[in-house]
Amino acid sequence: MRTMVHRTGQQSLVKKLLRISRGNMVAVIVITVCACFLLVALLAGWQIGPREQISVAVVQGGGGVGSGFVVSSDYLVTSSRVVTGSDNTELLFGDGRTWSGKVVLNEPETDIALVSITGMANIPTPMILGNSDGVAEKALVAALGYVDGKYAVTEGTVSEVTTGYIKTDVTFTPGNLGGPLILKDTGEVIGMVFFPANMGEEQVEELRYSISSNALLSICSERGFELVR
Repeated sequence: MRTMVHRTGQQSLVKKLLRISRGNMVAVIVITVCACFLLVALLAGWQIGPREQISVAVVQGGGGVGSGFVVSSDYLVTSSRVVTGSDNTELLFGDGRTWSGKVVLNEPETDIALVSITGMANIPTPMILGNSDGVAEKALVAALGYVDGKYAVTEGTVSEVTTGYIKTDVTFTPGNLGGPLILKDTGEVIGMVFFPANMGEEQVEELRYSISSNALLSICSERGFELVR
């Protein structure tokens, strides 16, 4: 379950507490403390929590080590560059579980790969793929993934939005390849970190691109793989 802030519920709670507090100084103090916490929650909005970490995995393939994330009860998506040359790939999830999954889609031209997790017990909750068409420049984003084997959250802003792609103002590491790009306002996935086919290995320091969630959904659907939205 996503860690979300429900503003309507919080406002109703504040009103109820205010009614209870009349004539009760202790209640006033308690309400003041509660109100401070509610205000912080309202300002913070969606927060990256344990669910997101569990749904993101280290991916070990023929192309090296990268990241991936669960997009349905059947599939984990990652970068084609990571699993290149592999029929199967090893996954290590945020809760410590491992899984050897079959690579069922591997497209170097789009840098999209899907790994089957069918049969895995207690599959991590699929991450929600948002509508990337509405993403604007300067929007706050975060890339989730594994850098040098450790879970990391790389925050930044959107610097450019083009058809099918999103560019950010922060540089990702190869460990981020295949990991999700999150829109911080909602917690929804708006892209997958990828390495454009027209970029050379020497340009790894320019790794700032994500294929948009809408393009990811469309390409997978065209290949016969339906993902969660």
